[in-house]
Amino acid sequence: MNDLKKYMNDPEIAGEPMALREVHAIRFMLQNAQKEMLVGERVKTTRDSVKALEDELGVKFRRPGDAYVRRAI
Repeated sequence: MNDLKKYMNDPEIAGEPMALREVHAIRFMLQNAQKEMLVGERVKTTRDSVKALEDELGVKFRRPGDAYVRRAI
């Protein structure tokens, strides 16, 4: 949570409304966390996060890109 406060005070987003600053701060945190990751690691991390969200909400998100990739191969 301390990291979020650090990003919330970033001069780039200081003039934004509070809710928008929080969204931008979270985006900055994710970008910095994923900066050094390889593409495969980034994809796995994203898919794991989506799977956890699906389980938490009890929903299943469509992945049209996956179906396209399977047809193309």
